[in-house]
Amino acid sequence: MSFAGIEIRDRSTEGQHYRIAGLNLLTAIIIFWNTLKLGDAVENRNQAGLPSRGRRALRPSTNFSAV
Repeated sequence: MSFAGIEIRDRSTEGQHYRIAGLNLLTAIIIFWNTLKLGDAVENRNQAGLPSRGRRALRPSTNFSAV
């Protein structure tokens, strides 16, 4: 909230919980959207007859030694 150039922030624990819950919801929505779009992209490649690397290529890498 802002009044005459002075900003008032809600630093209460309850306010922080609402912000965290909002960010968690936003993250879940983004992950869901990306999952749908990735599925569409794979299906489009398959319909176009392009080679697919299979389900294994769609999983995140578990090789952390390169990091």
